Amino acid sequence: MPPFLISVLVSFVVFSGCSAVVIYAVYRFIRYRRISRRFLIVASLAMLSLLSAIVASVIEGNIELNPDFGAREQLIGIYSNGDQSLTLNEDGTFVATGISPVTSGTWRNYDWNLTLSNTGLQNARIVTRNGHLCIAPFYGGVDGSTGILLKKENE
Repeated sequence: MPPFLISVLVSFVVFSGCSAVVIYAVYRFIRYRRISRRFLIVASLAMLSLLSAIVASVIEGNIELNPDFGAREQLIGIYSNGDQSLTLNEDGTFVATGISPVTSGTWRNYDWNLTLSNTGLQNARIVTRNGHLCIAPFYGGVDGSTGILLKKENE
């Protein structure tokens, strides 16, 4: 099972447990007209925080840093994010726009590592986000993040 689905499943189970606590608290309040306000507040805050975590994980998505994408031919195409784009051509050349100082050159890959010749991009990497191919041209920056992601178009 993919890690993204596992994290969604675990989040759902925990969220369901918190929901059960809140439902039980409401039931006790209706049935006995007594309930600890602290209990209701804590349960509600737990449920809200879990709900926000689930929404954030779904919106942000799961990034697989070592994807198994198959053949090199699958990498060929246009990758973009706003005004930044990188086109990997079948003949091993690339054209980039909006990614300073990169403009064009040759490319090759070894597994998920991407080498763009004559560029300052030493750590470009092929990743997947929610199962879609992406390129992280500035992978492993100072803060250890993936940096921007260029998503493959028409996928």
